[in-house]
Amino acid sequence: MGERGRSAVAASRRLLWITNLAAPYRKPVWEALATDHDLDVRLTSHRDAPDALGRGEDWFDLGSTVYRTTPLRVRAPAWSGNHHLPLAAGVSELVDGADIVVLGGWEAPVYWQFLWAARRAHKPTVGFYESTLATQNFTRGPIARMRELFFRALDSVVTPGLDASTALTAMGVPSPNIYTGFNAVDVTTIHDNAAAMRSGLDTRKPAPHRFLFLGQLVARKNVASLLRAFSELPDSEATLTIVGSGPDRLGLELLAAGLPGNQKVTFLGPVDSATVPSLLARHDTLVLPSTEEVWGLVVNEALAAGLHVVVSRHCGVAHSVQEMRGVFVCESGASSILERMQASTENWQGHVPEPEILEHTPAAMAAVFRKAFDAISPSVDIVD
Repeated sequence: MGERGRSAVAASRRLLWITNLAAPYRKPVWEALATDHDLDVRLTSHRDAPDALGRGEDWFDLGSTVYRTTPLRVRAPAWSGNHHLPLAAGVSELVDGADIVVLGGWEAPVYWQFLWAARRAHKPTVGFYESTLATQNFTRGPIARMRELFFRALDSVVTPGLDASTALTAMGVPSPNIYTGFNAVDVTTIHDNAAAMRSGLDTRKPAPHRFLFLGQLVARKNVASLLRAFSELPDSEATLTIVGSGPDRLGLELLAAGLPGNQKVTFLGPVDSATVPSLLARHDTLVLPSTEEVWGLVVNEALAAGLHVVVSRHCGVAHSVQEMRGVFVCESGASSILERMQASTENWQGHVPEPEILEHTPAAMAAVFRKAFDAISPSVDIVD
């Protein structure tokens, strides 16, 4: 492979994708798109940026043989006062080399730069919007108006679920311009790896029910309510594993130490993505009790591994998975979390062998993007 990733390979379109970080869960979607597109991913953030804090090393792995990932040359404008609002250099040149510009955000000036440059160059633009009406920080005022203007200026917008599409409709984005997918992770690999790891475990002796939380230890994740709910479980043999890091860890450990059943709670700290299937294979129910969550991809991962899931209705994923086997939707209060954890235990009949989430692959999400591309730009074969 040469510098541009593929040599003498036909690609239907040249995609310029602007986003903050190389999220591990997004990479399989990019790989699927790169099978028939020339994909150039440009990143607006870096290791020390606020949205990178607490991320694992896999978020900074830029290697790929099928698409390119390159940090943008960015600078903070003097009026911003911090580096969370970057301005990019060389925007016009990047846009001129693309057939379609994909914008993975809107809140920083860098995304507006690329939108304006694309409009000047008459290049089609596709947005990606994940927030729901419940997770939008601004529902009125100048910031809400700016958000509406941004997304109504795009040629099309892709969302990962129905709740995000509803939020776009409320902004005045025409329904024909909205393409609804299903937020995806590499469910097949997670399922196969978890099943293989589980096959090597001794299942002859019934084990106590094993609950798992996996995520950042920050206030909106609502782990304190989970700990209080767990301490009230009638099943005194059940265990709870807390995996992740964040500013709330010490306080949560102190809270757990003062609650009944504290000896059944284990704090593991952060793990990398390669460890997740093994971790899931050794647990029965994932709990995601967030008070606010744009999606919650850990739910996809847990379902792919055959686990039950207790998920707050405040998570964007809840609406999309609520009819699947082993899913128990709760409120964010400890009493509701406790009730649904008990329901998971009482309905436990073993790991789900062929979960419905396996239909929602990165390739399926990539196909939604292709529909959005087809609607605004004809396919043009090019050869590097």
